[in-house]
Amino acid sequence: VPIGTGAEGTCYLAPKEQKVYKKFYRRNTIFPYYKVSDILTTKDIQIDSFVFPEVLFCHRKYLYGYLARYISDDLFYLGHRSNYKKMYPIDFEQMRRAYEWVRKDIERLSNANILMDDLFTNLLFDGQKFYMIDTCGYQVVNFNTWHENIFLFDETLKSILELWGKAGEDIFVPRGLEVDSYLKEYDLELKRRRI
Repeated sequence: VPIGTGAEGTCYLAPKEQKVYKKFYRRNTIFPYYKVSDILTTKDIQIDSFVFPEVLFCHRKYLYGYLARYISDDLFYLGHRSNYKKMYPIDFEQMRRAYEWVRKDIERLSNANILMDDLFTNLLFDGQKFYMIDTCGYQVVNFNTWHENIFLFDETLKSILELWGKAGEDIFVPRGLEVDSYLKEYDLELKRRRI
């Protein structure tokens, strides 16, 4: 059953197995700087918030697709503006709790020297937790990646919330705030506008 299409390919759900198969449109050379053997899978690392491929389907240097765990029917791609109304009203208290949880998982990933990539359209939220999918561009480097990874996550989340403001109400919250404060201010601003 097809469940989503993106720039690289289409994702299909295997409901009995609760797995997602991503099939690329053609032989994938999107990762010319990485060898297929460098793509991280669940054999390399398992962290709940990150959905790494379980199996890669490739021939020589070409990646044709991969199999990964399926999370839930209730997830929303945060980067898609159309999801603003589906998720509204947003429980910002729960989003703050989810943020604290995902920070711990990002720290675990960073301590393994894994650098995150391509987060904007691959960040999901189910009302309780954040998930990162389509992790093929993540790479192992020779330094702790905490600063790079948390900056990428924080700025991506703020950008998404700004998009939501443009899609719903014209919300402005200064971007210089830490994410926890940013979420509180965003929530307060929404409440002020409804009074």
